[in-house]
Amino acid sequence: MEGDPGRPLKVGLIGGSGLNNPVLFDVERTEEVTTAYGEPSSHLVHGFICDVPCVFLSRHGRNHDVMPTNVNNRANIRALRDAGCTHVLAATCCGSLREELRPGDLVLLDQFIDRTTKRVQTFFDGEVGSPPGICHLPLETPFCEHTRLLVLDVVKEKLGWDLGRKDGAGDDDDKTHFVMHEKGTVITVEGPRFSTKAESNMFRLWGADVINMTTVPEVVLAKEAGLSYVSIASVTDYDCWRPQSDHSPVHLQLVLENLKTGAERLLKLFKEVVPAIAQRDWKDVVAANEVRIKCNPDDTIGDLKKLIAAQTGTRWDKIVLKKWYTIFKDHITLEDYEIHDGMNLELYYQVIVDEMSDSAEVGEEQVGDVVREGGPLPGVTYPMQITYCGNCSMPVEYCEFYPDYEKCKAWLEKNLPDEFERATRIDDKDDSDEKKRQKRGGKGLVKAKKKQEIAKSVRVSRAPRGKKKSVTIVSGLSTFGIDLKDASKFFANKFSCGSSVTGDDEIVIQGDVKDDLIDILPEKWPDIEESLIEDLGDQKR
Repeated sequence: MEGDPGRPLKVGLIGGSGLNNPVLFDVERTEEVTTAYGEPSSHLVHGFICDVPCVFLSRHGRNHDVMPTNVNNRANIRALRDAGCTHVLAATCCGSLREELRPGDLVLLDQFIDRTTKRVQTFFDGEVGSPPGICHLPLETPFCEHTRLLVLDVVKEKLGWDLGRKDGAGDDDDKTHFVMHEKGTVITVEGPRFSTKAESNMFRLWGADVINMTTVPEVVLAKEAGLSYVSIASVTDYDCWRPQSDHSPVHLQLVLENLKTGAERLLKLFKEVVPAIAQRDWKDVVAANEVRIKCNPDDTIGDLKKLIAAQTGTRWDKIVLKKWYTIFKDHITLEDYEIHDGMNLELYYQVIVDEMSDSAEVGEEQVGDVVREGGPLPGVTYPMQITYCGNCSMPVEYCEFYPDYEKCKAWLEKNLPDEFERATRIDDKDDSDEKKRQKRGGKGLVKAKKKQEIAKSVRVSRAPRGKKKSVTIVSGLSTFGIDLKDASKFFANKFSCGSSVTGDDEIVIQGDVKDDLIDILPEKWPDIEESLIEDLGDQKR
């Protein structure tokens, strides 16, 4: 999921149980949205808190009618991401697994244990409309530590709440004593049932501090989407591990009674945290979030190095990626190098002289146990400037060895006239020397076959996706010289849905828009006459 690290700051607010209505700010507008992963739990409410743009979404629906297992977390996070959010403040209610975490307290979560079983936890699922590839997400720190520290500063400096309980301060019925716990491990269960006493005690032994039904996979998807995500849990009960003589075990009525107090404290906290976020520079954090999730075919080798560096804590510019004798260049894309999932690459880390062992001589770089010569080469001017051909993607001096050399020359004539003139002089001088462009085996240059004339036509069909959904498939646009990527973006904006290029001449659009598409094609591209559009009806993929 690509993004712009320089995009303006916007805060997403996810309301949980007890916090379903956007009473935080004056409503600017509401928006019904649909994503490539379906519809989010509720419509988006856009507004401002102290002039800071915010977007509110209700996790369980405005009427709290979506149970935890059925929450469309991917659509929720994608909707906030598409709305331009850089941060997410999530509210959740929870049960306490520790004596010191009392009903009414707030807990700033820092770790989680996942006990869910039925929830999709990635955007990279291989389905139509999803990002390509596999994202192996590092989750040592699942919540944004920068935003967590800011929340703690607000609690301490502006609100004056206690950070944790000291000497048993306050009691379970004290509604005026505000306490925020600096960290806590939440265990997320599938639900909707509550835990048994045996489970509750087991979770305590595992090191969990609180228990809920919603944090996972929401936090995982937010991190995968490049959002700075924090979750504040409001304690409503003691689950059921405590002896019944000391406290009533968890039940729905008890939870509802304590929700109001927790919601009031969360609202007060959000109203202070949002303007505090706007007062800081998040450019580097947002950029780091973006790098962590980039894993697309049109990303460059440099992007891949930054992803590796973010996960290993190394400097990306010291990483060398190679395959056999090919050292991959930073500005070339993964697709151009044909790097795909499951491909093994050699990774080296260039150690600077000061970091090398005493046995390595100056002018050499040591990678693992290998010492190789380094430094500038005599007679070479640095930094080296290499010009690449836009047709064959090789350095222009190697264009003459490309099978379809004439296309390279046409590109050089249009974009690099000086290089074209040099290439023409070389051709005139060495016209009789066929060995320069002789293919291995001595059979000479293999001439590119002329493409057969293809009849111009556009084919539109509808195909089922799952049990109740469908997609619209359009092919043949390339016969009119239309760029498929540009067309895919146009369809996505026009129909407000997912759209992706899935073949050499095929675009898949989420939803049933076949009839509208047939009307729009001649309007957008006049060369496509109605007689050239073929309606194939319903097809199986």
